[in-house]
Formats: sequence, structure tokens, C-alpha cells
Amino acid sequence: MFKAKSKKLIDDKKLIKFNENVHNKIYGSYDIKHKEGIFSLIEQQRLQNSLQKAINFLDKSIKIYKGLDLGCGTGNLTNHLLKLGINVTAADISNKFLDIVNSKYGKNNSLIILKINGSDLSNISDNSFDIIALYAVLHHVPDYIKIVKELIRVCKLGGIIYIDHEVNDFYWNPNNYYLDLIKKANNKIKGKKWKKYFKLSNYYNKLTELFKKVFFKSYPRNDPLSPRYQPDGDIHVWKDDHIEWNKIILELKNANFEIVVNEDFLLYKEKYGMDLYNEYKNKCSDYKVLVAKKKKIY
Repeated sequence: MFKAKSKKLIDDKKLIKFNENVHNKIYGSYDIKHKEGIFSLIEQQRLQNSLQKAINFLDKSIKIYKGLDLGCGTGNLTNHLLKLGINVTAADISNKFLDIVNSKYGKNNSLIILKINGSDLSNISDNSFDIIALYAVLHHVPDYIKIVKELIRVCKLGGIIYIDHEVNDFYWNPNNYYLDLIKKANNKIKGKKWKKYFKLSNYYNKLTELFKKVFFKSYPRNDPLSPRYQPDGDIHVWKDDHIEWNKIILELKNANFEIVVNEDFLLYKEKYGMDLYNEYKNKCSDYKVLVAKKKKIY
């Protein structure tokens, strides 16, 4: 039992270090790479509205809210929270990401930069924040339930935990509308697919993937030789290993949290175009936003 636990701890440490190294390398291209999804105008407007809705659940008598942007990346959430008048602690394991956030918003007296270890929030005291926000973070964390427990600990009474941009259950078990959407979107760009045959990198990547699958099946995920290697450091992004919302909700409810928002939405992508997106946005979904409020004890 002790040996198994120790091995698991070592594996998690390797994954955390891998994530730190990856994000220290991709920091300069992160925004560009996610331009058509995360940073599209449609998604940014949805995020802004969603955050405003969440803030409305906080105690109105508090003059200035303290917020934690956990896994801040290049500062997407940090920016939105600052605009809402919140004092923000932007936290990440990547020094490069923290440098970017500091260069963008460091002159704002309402911002604190914090380096975290990727495993827990041991450098943060209990009951520290009115709002803790995460966007596209949990699937990068080896033990995401452990982090949820840490969110619970550092959240103030009456405060909220805001979790956004993680795929929902419908992503793994899509309905016919979602399948139709993907098919139509792919058909729109079908005429451009011939270009891929002239990219030597595609052949190299295919051969590399085949090599890994044949010879390195036993390697841990996120090892560059693993068939489950993810260049962006993703971990829980597989049908047999993904974010399980029912477990997160159970942890929150057991800790005396009330689920105040539980909404599924279709993430806008440039390849859809507005016509396709508007046709299907109310028929199917692939992402979830969850907001939970820590009940006060009277």
C-alpha cells in the first residue's frame, strides 16, 4: 500500500513538472493558438456575462471583493475580474505566464502575482477569497478533486467557486445535433484539406504517433513517448479519463456549498461560422460552467 501511494505521488510530481515546463515554452503562442475558441468575441462576451451573473450571488455589503484566478495563464480571467472591480490574485505554476500577466496588468494596484506548486494551495490561508475562478484549468491538474477540496478551504463563507470551460458529459456522449454540427463544419473546410498533404510535418507527426502506439504503450501520459502525450500538458481529456462533474458537485455539496449556476453551452469556434453556431447553440452543448456558493452558518 505504501509503495503504491509513493509511486502515485512521484507520477503526479512528474505531471506537474511537465505542465510547468510546457507552459513555460508555449506562453508566447498561447493566445494565438486559442484565438478561434477561447479568445473569440462570442466566447469572451459569454464569459463576461457569466462572471457578472456569478458576482451577483456575492454579499452586496462587501465593498471590494477578493478574487483568485487559479491557473491564470496569460490573464484572460484576470482581466475580466479586474474590470469587475475585484482585487485579484493571479496564480499559476508557470513563471512565464505570471510574467505576462504582470506585464499586462502589473501597474494595477488591485493585482497580486502568486506562484503555486500545481498540487495544492498550501501557500494560501483558509477563507481567503470571495470568488475563486478557474477557466480551462482542472483538466491540467493530476488530482483535480484534491484541488477542488483546496478551493473549498480557501473560499470565504458566503463566497463562490466559479469553474468554467471544461467539457461536459454531452461532449463524451454527443446527441445527433452535435454530430450534425461537426459534420457540417468539417464539410465547410473540406476544400482546404488538400493542403495538408504538402506539409511534411504532418507525415512526421503521423509516423511518430504510430511509433509511440506500437512501442511505448506502457509509458505514462504526458511523457513525450506516450500515445497519450499532449503537447499542451492536458491530462484528463479522454473518454475513460475526463473531468467528472458529478464528483465535483458532490464534494461541493458535502462541504456545505449550494450550486447556484449549472449551465451547459456550445463553445463558439471559427470553423462553425455564425450561421451554423446560431442554428445549433440551443440544440447541443459541449462545455459547462458551474458556480457554487459557500453557505454561511447562522
